[in-house]
Amino acid sequence: MTIPVELIQIIDAIDRNGSFEAAAQELHKVRSALTYNIRQYEQISGIQVFDRSKHRAELTAAGRLLLEQGRQLLTLNDRIEENAKIAASGWETVIRIAYDEVLNHAPIFELIKRFQSNCPHVNLEIFSEVLNGCADALANNRVDIAIGISGRPMLGREFNYEPLGKIKFAFAVSPHHSLAKVAEPIDDATIQQYAGIFARDSAQRFTRQAANLFSETSRITFSSLELKRQAQIAGLGVGFLPLNLIKEDIKHGRLVVKKVKKCKPEGLFYLGWNNEKNAKAQQWLIRQILDGKFRDKLVK
Repeated sequence: MTIPVELIQIIDAIDRNGSFEAAAQELHKVRSALTYNIRQYEQISGIQVFDRSKHRAELTAAGRLLLEQGRQLLTLNDRIEENAKIAASGWETVIRIAYDEVLNHAPIFELIKRFQSNCPHVNLEIFSEVLNGCADALANNRVDIAIGISGRPMLGREFNYEPLGKIKFAFAVSPHHSLAKVAEPIDDATIQQYAGIFARDSAQRFTRQAANLFSETSRITFSSLELKRQAQIAGLGVGFLPLNLIKEDIKHGRLVVKKVKKCKPEGLFYLGWNNEKNAKAQQWLIRQILDGKFRDKLVK
């Protein structure tokens, strides 16, 4: 049988207050109403909730288990009601955000911190994506906002876009790699003698982008841009990396930038969102992201 929420509330009040009388006062009921509810449940379910053989009624083992698990039900019930009130007021209960790994992480963390202060009742789910991953996540409703869609977006009319800025890419190698001492600019034939390091496109349904610079080279493909960066620092291979993410590596000599004959062009990145889901938390986030200073921090 279904356990009434009211029954759990009664048992909870009795346990916390130590008596039927005190629980009745808290619940603004007469004691007989509490007793009736409990006895009726015991008769129908065949489960004895209270041991009445002692001077003071105590929970049986079954009653204790019923209360402990029932309190989880009360918490869930309160949460559902609270979420419904939040939704009714125009706020989402959760916002899902994808960001491209070529972007600087620090401003995104700053944004999350401000979001927690301004939208404390809204949960966040953050997904890191590579190449076509952001566009794929937005188009297929895996996220509500995509920060860093690469290239010109070609999605449906329900999506809005605003440019975030351009990111430069540099051909980077470990100072211990053979190419570190090769004369510049380095041609394709020379590059293709060494392993190319790649980050796997995270798109699930879109066609995944495939780099063609190293078409005749052995490849090592990693699941993230950060692993690709670490692999190049370790000298496992070569490839292009976002210049904004490797400034410190260049400064401290962990990576060396080499000029090549076939450069990778700057990438223009966009903010995208589903305009049909234009609730308050999403509006707040979009305003913050489109701030000029914030956009600069993402790409520089």
